[in-house]
Amino acid sequence: MLLILSDEHKQCLLSLRDFDDSIVEQFIRIAVEFIDRGISSKMIQNAANKLAVDSRTVEESITALMQFFVESVRQRSNDLQLEDALISQLGFGDSPLVGVLMEQCRSQRHHLTSSLNNLDIALPTYRDMQWRLDVEIIPSKYLRSSTSLPIIYIKFRIAHGNEINSVVIETDVSNLIHLTHVLEEALNELKSPSTRRLMRAL
Repeated sequence: MLLILSDEHKQCLLSLRDFDDSIVEQFIRIAVEFIDRGISSKMIQNAANKLAVDSRTVEESITALMQFFVESVRQRSNDLQLEDALISQLGFGDSPLVGVLMEQCRSQRHHLTSSLNNLDIALPTYRDMQWRLDVEIIPSKYLRSSTSLPIIYIKFRIAHGNEINSVVIETDVSNLIHLTHVLEEALNELKSPSTRRLMRAL
């Protein structure tokens, strides 16, 4: 099993070895709660004050734990696979944290699976598109004074669940070119390393 974790997250997980077990247990508890309810900067600051740990360290440790739990659930890893990933891939060796993290994954597996399933969002999906170009025809003697431009109508059919809706947009050529450039930039962004890491995590 290959856990998809950034180098930063791996380093943050390894840094947990420097903390007492009680602090690590608090980080784990908060990480599970954040998966349920979302990240709370106020809770991070409260935990930092209570545990006498820098708030940035708290946030990075909890984020790394969240990613670790999400990955272990997403890949449906069993105990043997999880132990191998912690020791070999993440480099925990014979650290007592291996047992702690495995026990937490084991005890929280059903809860985390349910929480992650509840995060699934049903997004609208594209079905098809139709377009029409409207051009006003005017006598040649009015060409110099005319400011008429071609208008493009685009009709999208979008499916959302069992419903299919139509969306019509009206635009001119210059705005359509601008929209094309924006979409191309978005597609290029999807190819960036940070976006790919996020998509793999989801």
